[in-house]
Amino acid sequence: MELSENAERGKRNVAAASAVCMLISVLSIFTFNILLACIGIFTAHYLKQGSIAAKNVCIILRISDILVSAALIWVSYSIGGQELFRICFLPAVISAGLGMMVMLIISSSDAKAYFKEAFEIRQMNG
Repeated sequence: MELSENAERGKRNVAAASAVCMLISVLSIFTFNILLACIGIFTAHYLKQGSIAAKNVCIILRISDILVSAALIWVSYSIGGQELFRICFLPAVISAGLGMMVMLIISSSDAKAYFKEAFEIRQMNG
């Protein structure tokens, strides 16, 4: 079964968002956010396949990543001082910006069409 034109555009957008999610997960490792990094890597894999659950987890991860990164930055400054703060700050800011971009991409109408059609294809194939 072929995808519609909107779903094809959504598939390309979701593939790009999946790659960015993988990058964000690597950046999360640099901010000592290991758990969210591991979950993010698995989510990025299933996001590319059109999983609606992965889309929802990805949105939750991006929101929580912003909040957890802010908390980790504050803790790193409080405990580790200026040097540790400098190491963690830039990856956290880049991660937050890319996270907002991913949320915009996967909530677009083309991406929604892709997730819907991928779900319908999986349901028909059993």
